[in-house]
Amino acid sequence: LIVGSHKRAERIIHEFKKHGEYGLRIRSILDPDSSRIGLEVDGMLVTGDMSNFKETLMDLEIDEVFFAVNLDKIKNIQDIFSLLDTFELCVI
Repeated sequence: LIVGSHKRAERIIHEFKKHGEYGLRIRSILDPDSSRIGLEVDGMLVTGDMSNFKETLMDLEIDEVFFAVNLDKIKNIQDIFSLLDTFELCVI
């Protein structure tokens, strides 16, 4: 899961596509700004905002989360990190 949809997210997506040997597959892109839902980022669509975060983690069986956005742009970031800790996910 990638959180963010600007240049940082583009770079992450590009690197994962370029280096299949990493074994990472992007399952979803969320952005704190709901106006970005539906936008394309390096060939992938932004599928939701942070209101979809918990459901996305559970529905897509996410095991790593890459934050490609300034954390101060995410409301309730402490709750998000508590949730990630509960799920015992890798956060990058």
